[in-house]
Amino acid sequence: MHAHAVVGAALDAETGEVIRRRLGLSPAEVLAWIRSLPGPVAAAYEAGPTGFSIARALRAAGVRCEVLAPSKLQRPVGERVKTDARDALHIAKLLKLDEIVAVTIPSETQEAARDLVRAREDARRDLMSARHRLGKLLLRHGLTYSGKAPTAERDPEGVADPAALVCPNSCPSPGSPDRCAASHPGCTHSWSFSTRIATSR
Repeated sequence: MHAHAVVGAALDAETGEVIRRRLGLSPAEVLAWIRSLPGPVAAAYEAGPTGFSIARALRAAGVRCEVLAPSKLQRPVGERVKTDARDALHIAKLLKLDEIVAVTIPSETQEAARDLVRAREDARRDLMSARHRLGKLLLRHGLTYSGKAPTAERDPEGVADPAALVCPNSCPSPGSPDRCAASHPGCTHSWSFSTRIATSR
């Protein structure tokens, strides 16, 4: 299964005939093809980023549908070429032999909760990564934070505050180029980088 297509393989348990079809990802299209096959019919596919909408639609229509755990899927020994058509037929054979390790199919509410938790974790990792990159960038320019609290706890927007930047020449709490120059006339370092950080908020 991919973002735009489903490769299906139907295996007749009595004759061994194989029927192949390339379908769209619409549950209605998949269900229509399954209903066109001689019954009774059972279906299975690998769990993946496409979710469980097809499995829920098939089960709601009275079709047995299992979703396989990819890590538990038995692969043919010696098979080096992996294609959608081969995978579909292999899954059909495993389903016929009842050798499938299925995962629990969540409800729409449960799947939405999972997506929310995963999105939150992704955003948290992205935030930490951006914070580390920004910290290393400031450090390369000789700018460090002298406080004890992390930037995110002190600044809700998570952007470096110029008041937290330390002058490379050890001027105490400069806060801004004007304050630094007024209190330390001998300081000649460039504030162009820190000013840009401050105005980017």
